[in-house]
Amino acid sequence: MKKMLLVFASILFIVVKSFANTPEFENGTVISLNTYPEKFKDNIILTNYSSLAEIDIEFSIFKDSKWFSVGKITGCPFGNEVKLLTKDKFKNIAFVGYKVNLPNDKKIVTDIRHHDLRLYIIESTNNYFGNAKDFSSVIESPSNGIYKFDTTEQRRDYEDDLRVQNAPKSIIMFKSPDYGTWDVYATVSGNKVNNYYHDDIDDYSPYWIIQVLDEHKYYTISAFAKSDNLNFTFQKTDYVEENNMSDNDIESQLMKLKKLYDKGMIDEKEYKASRLKILGL
Repeated sequence: MKKMLLVFASILFIVVKSFANTPEFENGTVISLNTYPEKFKDNIILTNYSSLAEIDIEFSIFKDSKWFSVGKITGCPFGNEVKLLTKDKFKNIAFVGYKVNLPNDKKIVTDIRHHDLRLYIIESTNNYFGNAKDFSSVIESPSNGIYKFDTTEQRRDYEDDLRVQNAPKSIIMFKSPDYGTWDVYATVSGNKVNNYYHDDIDDYSPYWIIQVLDEHKYYTISAFAKSDNLNFTFQKTDYVEENNMSDNDIESQLMKLKKLYDKGMIDEKEYKASRLKILGL
């Protein structure tokens, strides 16, 4: 018992010391690299998983008890990653600072992967990216464009890829098999899917989170398997969150959905899945 207490005290001392020694960085944010399990020594990479159109972010490193600017990234299109172009070396660096003016509805999440320091721009309403939360604890929030899908039933009939129909700008997240956290499996823009993982999708767990990034957030989204692929089809709607829906609201949504089905705009599988979703079943 005494030995365990000593180990705990040592860990606590290291953590406290790490925070106590974090240098100040005026008007900026400090990334303490010692808090990550992997060492940073190669590149700084920025990826944009948000609706942000413009970006200007300046980076500095702390060495010899001073901050030194190492360059800027100006411009990072949606779904792209941009590497900081610099001649500076990052070996044995404990702190990286950055300065950026982000709107309140955007935030930056950081990680170290394969010795690269990675910064991800995401929507402030996205509380899942980089997090290991269980799928059961994911809460849908259509007003923030957040939708969740369990495709266990469809998994018997899909194998190869992921496809979308009538999709707005979105990100599709899944549990990373390498890190165990929610990661972006693909970005969607112009109704086209850009995959970041290329194994057969039936190798992955059948749990997905979609975040719509367009200004219009409300969609009826259905999942179905076709031609060995998993498909997500999007239909704009005036959907109101279930918790705030009256019986009249539910009836209205069901009537609209039936009209889409009768006109042949959605198939039977999509109709049934959307009906269950509106009913909260």
